[in-house]
Amino acid sequence: MIVQLSPVVIEFKKPVDMTSLMFAIVELSRGHSESAIKSERSRASWGRKQKEAGAKLVTKKLPGWINCANGKLALNSHAATVRRMFLLACSGEGTQAIALKLNTENVPVMGRETYRGKPVKWSGANVWHILRSRACIGEYIPYKRRGKMAGQPVADYFPRVVDDVTYHAAQAAIKNRGRVGRGRKGKHVNLFAGLIVDARDGGSLTYWHTGKHPANIISVNAKEGKGIAWVALPADLFERALRSKLSEVKADDINGTPPASKLELLKAERDEIDTLTKAWEAKMDNPLLVNRIAEKLAELYVRRNQNREEIADLEAEAAIPMHDAWEEARTLVGMNAHDDTDEVRQRIKNALRRCIESVTVLIVPVPNTRTKLAAARVQFRNGRHREYVIAAHSASGNRKDATWEAESFADAGLPDGADLRDADQAKKLEALLVKHTAKK
Repeated sequence: MIVQLSPVVIEFKKPVDMTSLMFAIVELSRGHSESAIKSERSRASWGRKQKEAGAKLVTKKLPGWINCANGKLALNSHAATVRRMFLLACSGEGTQAIALKLNTENVPVMGRETYRGKPVKWSGANVWHILRSRACIGEYIPYKRRGKMAGQPVADYFPRVVDDVTYHAAQAAIKNRGRVGRGRKGKHVNLFAGLIVDARDGGSLTYWHTGKHPANIISVNAKEGKGIAWVALPADLFERALRSKLSEVKADDINGTPPASKLELLKAERDEIDTLTKAWEAKMDNPLLVNRIAEKLAELYVRRNQNREEIADLEAEAAIPMHDAWEEARTLVGMNAHDDTDEVRQRIKNALRRCIESVTVLIVPVPNTRTKLAAARVQFRNGRHREYVIAAHSASGNRKDATWEAESFADAGLPDGADLRDADQAKKLEALLVKHTAKK
């Protein structure tokens, strides 16, 4: 059974009056045509507005920190909240921690204040979307639909709320937290959490806190019984020893080449991809090539997304050059390790993560002694590295009377070219380290 509701109600049942049915089909076709025409006009109008975005206001739907008055955009009181979010993110705070801080201080949310009778609170997702929004640096990005851009970003469309350096520094901090692991917020701020790797199997090393006893660094795989021998290294002594050596590393010693040239190449590639995408999209009306065009466009969209991610990474890296980042980290790690507050340790941890990619550690048990021995390779993000031997000695087994020593591979007579990230080389180094301790 078919029922037509407009322009008049007609019910079609067998046997069907063909004349009435033909009128119904014509009416349905006309409705579809009108709908298609309106849709096309709407797309054309929206596309025209987006092309004029540099000179005219496209839409009144604006970010929460911007108001429109008399056709002009201006920052409102929420802009201060957004700036604070960026400062907290740059200092290493996660989005959940930022949201919790804002809620604790009763900072007003953007948009509606209640939902279904309950007050709206800040969430990690809200904070994340604001920190990632390029509207914060004034860019308007035209979209055809979610995830698909309709054209090039329009610079200086919105009033800026932060500068480029702050924006990209925050992106670097967000990406860095995702890369090394956010970690569980506990009572202790572990300086190298998320960075330390077991040289024996490439697995993670973790801080193991047991009640009132000082923490040890242990293998996660050993703790979970995955066939790795159980070894432990006093965390406080390891941190002090490594901090003492890192504070001696000057920024000029590890300074890498700036990424400007690579950034220029990536931007040139982006322009080439955009040109190709437009050319292929212009051929979509050809029914004979539609499958090939769809396949090619899918490939170009993937390349474009990868390209933009690489550009964002390099822009974030350029926002805080390695030289400047390490100068800050070096100053912080050189502070008195006995007097660190949790706040200071958090700053040190964030500074180290901006500069260090990983710390590969080989913990070596020394039989019949009270010595804990380890080799550590500090891998900086620009490819440079440093290797150290760390030894912790205790006369009675009590951590309070323990002392530590640290020296470079060269000073210890170990091969400079040895790479602890290679399991085979790490195994050879283990025997050399035992011999090194025996000599002392």
